[in-house]
Amino acid sequence: MNDARTLLIAPGADFPRAVAQHVLDAHRAALPDLSALTIVVPQPALAAALREALLHLAGGALLMPRITLLGALAAPATPPASALACRLRLAEAMSRFRFLFEGQTPLRVADALYALFDELERHAVTLPQDEAALEALLCSGYGAAQPVAALSREAQIVHHLHQAFREELGDTAPAVAQRQALQAALRDWPDGAPLLFAGFDVLSASEASALQ
Repeated sequence: MNDARTLLIAPGADFPRAVAQHVLDAHRAALPDLSALTIVVPQPALAAALREALLHLAGGALLMPRITLLGALAAPATPPASALACRLRLAEAMSRFRFLFEGQTPLRVADALYALFDELERHAVTLPQDEAALEALLCSGYGAAQPVAALSREAQIVHHLHQAFREELGDTAPAVAQRQALQAALRDWPDGAPLLFAGFDVLSASEASALQ
């Protein structure tokens, strides 16, 4: 990972074909054996299109590189908790605060909270640890001169649930486990094994940090 380069492809270009041509040109000395190369793509459809373009441009005689998705590039050392297990734990905790979310079942609220907590982890967002700092953050975010009692109370409960969620699951939270696995895989990637990321328009903060 110490020889990183960026390839820009013109708008409107046949993206899979352009990437395939770049791969063949960059690794011409190794042809027809590209098995040492790993290509990471954001979608399965791009993987299929890239395989087809490589075979077409190589005339069909090619030992293919490994083409995989970012989530499959590295497996967590410890199997993460399932999303369902996370939601059920949150639903159990939410049963004590039914009065806050009138007309909503604990499981429905847990679904929304899990999506929020997972997004926070993926974007490496750190929330304040104490309530005073949380109130200050809310006031700043909403442009309020002073804390809004109802909003602050709900936010504090969600904040406590988030802290408990992180403490209970730790490294087994899906987003945390995947982030750590990706960081470890890229940190320890062999120098002699070329690695190409193709087609990523947007990266989460944790993904961008790992790639740096």
